[in-house]
Amino acid sequence: MADGRNLRYDNAKGILIILVVVGHFLLPIKGNTRVCSNIFFLIYTFHMAAFTFISGLFSRGIYREIQGRKRFNWSRWFRTLVLYIVFEIITFFSEIPAYGKTSDFPNFLKDTGAPWYLFALLIWYLFIPFFSLFKDKYIRIGSDKKYRRNNIIYRKKALKIPCSLHLWICITILSLAGGYFQVFEKYLELDRVISFAPFFFAGYFLGQEKLEKYYDYRKVFSVFSSLNLLITAASVIAVGFFMFDYLWDYRYVVYGSWYEKVSPLGIDGRLYMGSLSTEWIVRLVWYIMAGNMTFTFLRFMPTGYIPFITKTGQRTLQIYILHRPIRDLILAAGYITCVDPSNLSQLSILIVCSVLLTVVLSAKIFAFPFSTLLYIVESCIASGAKSKSKSKYKFGSKGKDKSRSYNR
Repeated sequence: MADGRNLRYDNAKGILIILVVVGHFLLPIKGNTRVCSNIFFLIYTFHMAAFTFISGLFSRGIYREIQGRKRFNWSRWFRTLVLYIVFEIITFFSEIPAYGKTSDFPNFLKDTGAPWYLFALLIWYLFIPFFSLFKDKYIRIGSDKKYRRNNIIYRKKALKIPCSLHLWICITILSLAGGYFQVFEKYLELDRVISFAPFFFAGYFLGQEKLEKYYDYRKVFSVFSSLNLLITAASVIAVGFFMFDYLWDYRYVVYGSWYEKVSPLGIDGRLYMGSLSTEWIVRLVWYIMAGNMTFTFLRFMPTGYIPFITKTGQRTLQIYILHRPIRDLILAAGYITCVDPSNLSQLSILIVCSVLLTVVLSAKIFAFPFSTLLYIVESCIASGAKSKSKSKYKFGSKGKDKSRSYNR
């Protein structure tokens, strides 16, 4: 802990944002060689799932109790909305030279790029007031019992299962079924909103405090930890060594895409189990792999200060937004596609440069425009709230004066 912050999650976000930047630099040349493709998809197997889970861990402030009454944090929601709009506009102009896009205006309702994550947060936040009704509530199975054995009275408590666990299982089932709704195409980025929802709400329902207890209470989790490490190791080996050769047909599952892309033979050549196609099994396997990799990643994350990494994790927003237009301009200049991914030296240089860019963008000076923008948004929201409260006060005072004159 430092200044009330848990550095475990700052360090985790620092490493994850580095992986985001590295992944975006490798994106244009992935698929050309085995090493580059395996590194790319090893990153994509878990890095956004882990980011989403951490966002869920710290999402409780979106709906909190203020003065004895729970209120939705619209200020935070509108700040995220403004950041999404700004990011969408930036990527719209940067993708024109990079990809040759010809549309006249950015389409805020149909996007395929990096801003999808901010839009997904906007949607997930709106569900929290409803899901909060089920937090800290349990379903009792059986009843408390007393029994005597050898003149000793024993108490057996009823089994209590959290309602949030049932709700999370329902969310996961809906997410597995949601891959078939490809009629929406890229509208509102619903494919990713649906597919990554279990990670976000797993973090929300679990909470930072419970997760820290799980990491500290090793006796209970000895068996679970062993299984978790085994699945993580198997996932890293499968993707890191065999993705390009044997799992390439299923690569789109890590993007959270609709099932028509996940199917190895396309929408007309799906594999069926009875009357139901089996792409949901591919997504379920990805959920298991990404979930275990995320849990292991956070479990072994240092809780102390790490030079560069900790500060980078505390300034992920500016890196997330600024690295994309820089990457697009470098791509438009041809400096990424000229890299030969089969040449390990050139590939290593590209990765090192992307890491250095991440460190540079984490400088405090790059936080200034975003802090200024968010301050303006916060001021507008606060002034609007004050004017609204003043109007209510004036209306109430006039009514009070009238009642006094009437009594007189």
